[in-house]
Parts: sequence; C-alpha cells; structure tokens
Amino acid sequence: MAELDRLESMQNSLVDGVYELKEFKIALEQDKGSLQEEKTEIGTLKGILENKKASLDGQKVAKYYLMSVTQGQEAKYQEMLEEAKKDQEKINSDIVYMEQIAREKLNRQLEQIGIESDGLMWPVPSRIITAYFHDSDYPYRYIFEHNAIDLATPQGTPIRAAESGYVAKVRDGGQEGYSYIMLIHANKLSTVYGHVNVISVKDDQFVSKGQIIGHSGGAPGTRGAGPFSTGSHLHFEVRINGVPANPLNYLP
Repeated sequence: MAELDRLESMQNSLVDGVYELKEFKIALEQDKGSLQEEKTEIGTLKGILENKKASLDGQKVAKYYLMSVTQGQEAKYQEMLEEAKKDQEKINSDIVYMEQIAREKLNRQLEQIGIESDGLMWPVPSRIITAYFHDSDYPYRYIFEHNAIDLATPQGTPIRAAESGYVAKVRDGGQEGYSYIMLIHANKLSTVYGHVNVISVKDDQFVSKGQIIGHSGGAPGTRGAGPFSTGSHLHFEVRINGVPANPLNYLP
C-alpha cells in the first residue's frame, strides 16, 4: 500500500509537470508572438526613418541646387519660379487634353486585343518613397502641388509600364527641361512617369504591362530632370479621368 501511494504521488507529480510544461509552452508562444510583432514594428519604423532621411537629403540637394543656379540673385530666383509655375500649368493642361483625345483610341485598341486590367504594378523595383502624394514636406510645394509619389531609384533604372495602355504624350525636355511619359489605361486610369532620362516609346504607341518605356533620371543637371529635382528618382502619377489620385491606393 505504501508503494502504491508513492507511485500515485509520483503520477500526480508527473501530471502536474505536464500541465506546467503546457502552460510554459503557451507562455513561450505568446512571447514569441510579441517579439515578432515588435520586430515587425521596428522594421516599419526603420522604413519610415529611411524614407524621411531620403526626403531630407532631397530637400538639401534642392536647396543647394537652387542656390547654385540663381547665385543668390533674388530677381533670377523669382524669374525661375515663375517659369516653373507656367511650365507645370502647361504640363497639367497637356495631360488633361491628351487624355481626352487618347481615351477613345485606347478603348478601340483594348476591344480588339481583348485585354482586361488586373491592376497596376510598381514601375520600378524600389519601394523607397522620398515624397508622398500632396506631401507637406515636398521642397517645391510653394511652387506647385506634388501630385505623385517619388520613388528613389538609381539613375538609369528601367521604367516599366504600370499597366497595358496607349502612349498619349511623350515630352522630351532635353538637357535642361523636364521629360515625362503619359500612358492611358482602361477603367478611366492614366499614369505619368516624370524625370525620364531616356525615352523608349513614342506617341500613339500601344504598350503592354511591364514593358520598358524608358530609363529613370532626376539627378540635377541631367537630361530630362528639369530645373526642380531633388536627386535620382522616378516621379509617378496616377490620374482618374485626368484628376490626380494617390498612387498608393492603386498599387499592390
């Protein structure tokens, strides 16, 4: 009887040990989940800090570039601002006008080849955003609203069509001007790719999703960058019926 009591006591101790191990396992799993959440949060914060740093670096480049171009002359600076405003107004006007003309051509083309949209893709591999849509920190916001996102990417990065569409407008600004490509897509969408260093398409051309349409630029003083650029990047716009929309609402 004494041996049976001892064995029963040992069994009870083992059962209690099993329960404790189960509780310990649950606690470890909870701790693991908490650590994973913290790791994810740290990664997110790191990305935000990297984007902010890139934005601040861009603002610094913009400031020094303007100072070097105007050489501190107020009259020259104001003249440059006025020209930039007029140029931006013309670009917006051209984009709206060309979309109206190109939309009908695109619809006919899409009907002939039977392509259906499955959403936009990122035009470059980079996901580093240095300026957001209507960004309050955009260094040139006092000149014009930033109707795009700026994707930091090395000079010469291939730019791919975010969706199949029709090339409505190609503007080659040359060595000193601003170059961009505008594509018209189905579902009332259009996309604009700015600061293009090398243009690989032409007006009235149909392009497929993922097709290379040019190569990125943006480095101050390089072909296609224009007078107001903060560094190597792609300016990417999304428009609905010609009205600018936040690209992040349409990208995967």
